[in-house]
Amino acid sequence: YDENGDKLYDEGVDTLGVPYEEWRMPDPTTGESVVCDPRIEGDACVVTLIECRDVAKPILTTYMGKVDIYDEQVNDAFWPGRFSWDLHTAISRDDGTTWKRMNISRMADMTSFDLETGEPFPGTVGSPYVKVNDNKILVAWESKFCKSGNPRYSITTCDDPATDEVEADDPLTEENECAVYCRGNAEQGTEVCEPDYPGDDDYYVTDIWGVRGQQGSVDYNEVDDVAELGIGEIPYSCLWTARGVIASQKELDAGTFASMNIEDDPTTVVDQCTADGEPFDCCTGVGTGINSCDESATVELGDIIWFKPERLTSGRRDAYLPMVASARGAGFAISWQEDPSGLRPGKGKGPGEGWSGAISNHKTDIWYSFISYDDFNIVDENFESSGPGGGTDAEPTGEEGYLDKPGLGRPKAQVPFSLPVRITDNDTVNTHTLKVVESTDCVIPEAGTEEGCFPDVVDGTSVPRWPATPRRASGSWP
Repeated sequence: YDENGDKLYDEGVDTLGVPYEEWRMPDPTTGESVVCDPRIEGDACVVTLIECRDVAKPILTTYMGKVDIYDEQVNDAFWPGRFSWDLHTAISRDDGTTWKRMNISRMADMTSFDLETGEPFPGTVGSPYVKVNDNKILVAWESKFCKSGNPRYSITTCDDPATDEVEADDPLTEENECAVYCRGNAEQGTEVCEPDYPGDDDYYVTDIWGVRGQQGSVDYNEVDDVAELGIGEIPYSCLWTARGVIASQKELDAGTFASMNIEDDPTTVVDQCTADGEPFDCCTGVGTGINSCDESATVELGDIIWFKPERLTSGRRDAYLPMVASARGAGFAISWQEDPSGLRPGKGKGPGEGWSGAISNHKTDIWYSFISYDDFNIVDENFESSGPGGGTDAEPTGEEGYLDKPGLGRPKAQVPFSLPVRITDNDTVNTHTLKVVESTDCVIPEAGTEEGCFPDVVDGTSVPRWPATPRRASGSWP
């Protein structure tokens, strides 16, 4: 705390720490300092230092903010009459006196789904769900935007098992020799083909639960409860998360965020990076803090580091109502429901705006995923995001970097959330849930009309279909 206001640390005078201040004034009768309101007490009520804390205790809030999806800088041509929301956080480290805001979703003006009419549907988000434990923050939300986000089920390996060739990346060369994978749709001009990123190979898993799939939709004009309301077609939602970390001294000492610091180039001066309006090698982007072109930019004690948002599901089923929990030293867990037929409005009964009386369809299940405490804040130091045109976070110009826009300029977490697991199974007598081979032992359940086949069991275990999730050279699955 700068006692004399000279903006220099004076040993024995100033105090190192995080200032905690309140509006205070002397009590007229006792002379003791009491809490006051400057709007009532006027000039007698002043900001007073209460203590200097050695640990930052910020106030965090999350909220939805409406975005202008018709701005001239928006790439997608949305039809008139639509609106869309992004997810924002605001953090105060001075007991609410000032706030630092950030849009952590950045997907409201993007689209991953075209309606039957050909209209692109905006990637609006749902209500945020937040959990804080120690210096770790996890925010979860549903969104109609179901592209990018590096979901675990989409991880590919440097060696493509679908080919006879054994691909491997030579670390001694700058060229990436890994297998080439394609995403997007060639017919729509959105296909992008690039070599596999080998840095996430250790986290590849087989999608035995069928998380991957095409984003679906429901036409509410065909749902009896609300058919007369003219709601129309609505895409399914997928589940997103964003991790935040308050930089502690322990993490700074361990170099957790060292890869985000801008190293000084002795041949340049601080303002040379932006002297010509173009970034030099010393820059990681534009703005302030960790994205600044200022060579002195570095992660400091108490800074809030937000990671790129991570997508957990594909929109194959309609994700809704995520619940977030955490245990100190263990990790963070999320559970949510997925409805294979889309959220059922239930005649829209209930108080307030929205469908607070909504219910679920048959075969709706509860799903679960987690991230451990130790893996929560590990930065993927080698990751370089890219998109159509080969743009990067360092130079996000034009269409370049489009697929990574939700997390532009932020670090990527190295360890992804665990593959979502279905913890209920409300589709009775089936084999497709676990992607296993059916046997010839089939029965018609009591009061049922369709025959169900039990899994084929060999040597005491089910026989998996291989591969559980077919790889593709192109297509429209995210």
